[in-house]
Parts: sequence; structure tokens; C-alpha cells
Amino acid sequence: MRRPLSPCGILLALWAVLLPACPAFAEPREPTPETFRARRKALVQSLGKEAVLVLGAEKNETYEPFLQSNDFYYLTGVSEPDAALLLVPRENREVLFLDPGDPAMERWDGPRMKPGPEAGRATGFGEIRPRTELADVLDRLLAGKPGAVLVFPLFPEEIGSRVLDASYPVCERRRADPLDGRSWREDHVRSVLLKRYPGIGIPDASKAIRSLREAKGPEEIAAMREAGRISAEGHKEAMAAARPGGFEYQIEAAMGGACRRLGGQRWAYEPVAASGPNALIMHYNRNSRRIAKGDLVLLDAGYAWGGYAVDMTRTFPASGRFTPEQRKVYEDVLRVQKEVIARVRPGATLLDLHEWTQRQLRALGYGPHLVHFLGHGVGMAVHDPLDPSAPLRAGNVLAIEPGVYLVDRGFGIRIEDTVLVTLSGSEVLTGGAPKDPDEIEALMAASRK
Repeated sequence: MRRPLSPCGILLALWAVLLPACPAFAEPREPTPETFRARRKALVQSLGKEAVLVLGAEKNETYEPFLQSNDFYYLTGVSEPDAALLLVPRENREVLFLDPGDPAMERWDGPRMKPGPEAGRATGFGEIRPRTELADVLDRLLAGKPGAVLVFPLFPEEIGSRVLDASYPVCERRRADPLDGRSWREDHVRSVLLKRYPGIGIPDASKAIRSLREAKGPEEIAAMREAGRISAEGHKEAMAAARPGGFEYQIEAAMGGACRRLGGQRWAYEPVAASGPNALIMHYNRNSRRIAKGDLVLLDAGYAWGGYAVDMTRTFPASGRFTPEQRKVYEDVLRVQKEVIARVRPGATLLDLHEWTQRQLRALGYGPHLVHFLGHGVGMAVHDPLDPSAPLRAGNVLAIEPGVYLVDRGFGIRIEDTVLVTLSGSEVLTGGAPKDPDEIEALMAASRK
């Protein structure tokens, strides 16, 4: 008897079917409504016949650009605030709820997508209702039905550079604080639903959605290629702008300006422009120090395009030339990074790659100077879902970032690229910025002429 495909298998099969039609992914494009519909279908097949509710991000309380939560956008392609998705497989229904909007506020914030035929054409949803009707629809589905089930994401939502591995511990500490006790939004909504509909079950949808997100499809890969191209150009501008006596924030500004000119949409995460001893702080982001003569600059920064991030780091000499000591350490890290990337292929695991890398760096004498894991998944979030112990599959995207941090010598070196797992090996998506030391020095020398 033939076993049914898993949700990830369904997406991988779809990816393989679409691959020949887009052999080079040369032109990044927005996903179509059919892509999002296929994702919803895969989610439903992984969860069975139970109803699923997913809430979009709330409208901003500040004057900042609105960013949709990753899980909601992944399933709908809708970037409107205060939206919701309800899937009712037993009734073969997919319902999108949209905020009907406020004409007075739209004079300030711009037009909103509203329920109606135009929204249906743009999103591919056959049933779109005002967000104000969601509670009534849930009442008809759940009220007075103990034992009914509503699958709902329980992890804190990911938005922009907010990633689960950073936000979840903060949320847990806040909830445990006797002088605070606040829960996160999803946990609060769960409590409200249990009170409103006594006796219902609310299984977690987060893990199923994140499992689907692990393998990227053609449009996602195209977006990440574009993000990688833009970010690499930004790194080259940053190298060219580096000077002893300048400030770290000028390095950040050089990259940010270049990426925006090239069509980048936002920083994928807060950039780290760390000179000298600041490179010993993994997530340093004040970027305020004056760069000294002889400093290395560690620039850990990536830009996002189409809602997808890349993660990349380059380390370069502010003066334009590595010292012999710096070059020796740099070349050791670079050699190991290139070799471990060559080992990225279907069937390998990130955990095995990490352990191999640690052995190589320890053999070179850097054992006391190793701080972090080799890498992580990359996608809509800069730390995207990826099980480090599971075999890699075509469509996985991960960061490879070996680093050595020499506290006694006052500098750190990290070299990082975002890497796509292909059917036969891997492809570096951020390779446009030089990392060979001779090429780095040549680029910086040319900028000083």
C-alpha cells in the first residue's frame, strides 16, 4: 500500500514539479494565489479535518511600516493588518476576514484591502468577510459543542526581525514575573477561546506551519536569491566605505543606503557593524564606536526582499589590509567555511556539519575561542524553522557561519553565507560579496584611489 505524502513531501513534490518551469529563477516575483492555496491544503492535510484559525498581525500602535506575521503571510499572502484566516475542512471552506477599514484613517494611512470582489481576485479566496464577523462565525462553529476542536498557533508570532528563539524566552519570563504576569497574544487568545467555548480542544498549529516552512518553494528561493544579491552589493559598499577614524554607524549606513537603492525592503535583522573588540559580542548592534587603526570590522547584516531574509557576515580590515596575524586566522576560518559548505547536501544534518566544523577549528588550535553553533535555518525569519538533527532536503535554506573569537587579541572573525540545499548539493545565495582576503583587499584598495 502506498503511503500518503507528508506535508513537507507535498510541498517538495510541488517544488520539483515547478522547478523545470523556472530553471534559473532569474526574475524574482511575488507568489501567486495558487501557491498560498497549496500551502493551506498541505496544512489541512497534516492536521486532519479539524478547523484551523490563524490571526494576522494587529495594526501598529506606532508610526512605522506595518509588517505581517510570518505564519499568516505564508498561508494567505495578505499583508493587511487585523486580518484572520479560518479553515473548515469538513465544510470545504476557506474564509479570509479583513478589517473593513476606516475612511477617515485611510486619508492618513492610505487605502486598505476590503472585503469584496477586488480582494477576492487579489487573494484567490472565494469567501471574504469583515473581521467583525469572526466571533459570530466561531460561535456557529463551536458554541455549545464540548469536544469540538479548533487548531490554533500557540507560539508567539514572528514579525520582521522578531524571531521565536529570541521572543519566546522573553515572553515566558514576563509571564512568570509576579509583578507582571502578561501572556503573549496567542496564549491570551487561547484563554479567551476556552472561556467562551467551554470544553473545546485547542491543539497547537505552530509546529505544523513551521514544518511546512522548512522547505522553500520556487518563489521563496527567487526572493532569497534577490535578497542575497542585494545584500552582497551592500556589503561591498560597506567595505569600500570603511576607514580608520570613521564610525561603525557609517559602515551600517553605507550598506543600508546601497541596499535601499537596489530595491531592498528592510533590514532582515538589526545589523552588527562591530569594529575591534566589539566583534567579540555576538549580537552587538550599537554601532557607535570610532574605528581605530588596525581594527577588523565584522559586518553581520542582511537585507530582506519579498518578505524573505538572508543572513551574511563579512570581516574585513578597516585600513584595507590584513595584518599577518589577522590574515592567518581569517584564512583558517575561511578554509573551514568553504569546506563545510561543500558538505551541505541532501541527507547531511546541520548537527553533523556543526560537529565536523568544531573538530576542524579545534585541530587548528581555536578550541577555547569557539562560541556559537554553526548555523540555523533562514527564510521569512532570519532564524527560520529547521531541525538541526533532521536530514537536509532540497529546498532547505541555512546559514553557515563559523567564527573564532580571540578575546586575548581583541578581535573576532566570522564568515557567514546563506546556503540553499539543492537536489545534488548546495548553492550559496550570498556569494556576491568577496570573502577571499586578496579580493577584499583589492576592492578596498580600489575604493581609495
